[in-house]
Amino acid sequence: MIYIAFIRNVMIGREGLLQKTLTTIFERAGCENVKSYLSTGNVSFNYFGDNIQLLATKLESEIQKIIGRKEDVFIRDLDYLKAIKDNNYFSEGATLENVYERCITFAADKIKCSFLLPVYSKRKDVELFKIVDSEAYSVTRLIDGRTSSAGKIIEKELDIRVTTRNWNTIDKIIDKLNSNNQTPTA
Repeated sequence: MIYIAFIRNVMIGREGLLQKTLTTIFERAGCENVKSYLSTGNVSFNYFGDNIQLLATKLESEIQKIIGRKEDVFIRDLDYLKAIKDNNYFSEGATLENVYERCITFAADKIKCSFLLPVYSKRKDVELFKIVDSEAYSVTRLIDGRTSSAGKIIEKELDIRVTTRNWNTIDKIIDKLNSNNQTPTA
């Protein structure tokens, strides 16, 4: 099966986490056809094991050995991400005026939201408008030339670790995997 891993708080090329180092970590953990996208810790791979959480834990441990701190690895299968894309959550709920980025935030488990949506950052540069299962959807707006992330709101309010990606990044990864006709190898 094809999976995509989203690694929290890393930049490829920094702290000794080179692209080749990262792909080797995945290969040693039993992944095949490993590809890294951009520099923000996005990795696609084939995996035929039966415990994806155990795989994430192994990857986190190996990455910690390189960068010196624990960072979470959030794994989703390609079909799951395609279904999210088909649901097009960004067409509902958010105010789409002056949007800088459409973002998705990944959590390890189902997000148990204790507040009413939408939620706005203090500066109004982030609008968190939808939570479904273990993903949160938000839009950002440039205020004084900068923006923030819904991940900060979720981590602070719910005391969980998450990672956020621009939806365009997810869309590009899905399209690239589809255009390559990448299929699991036996």
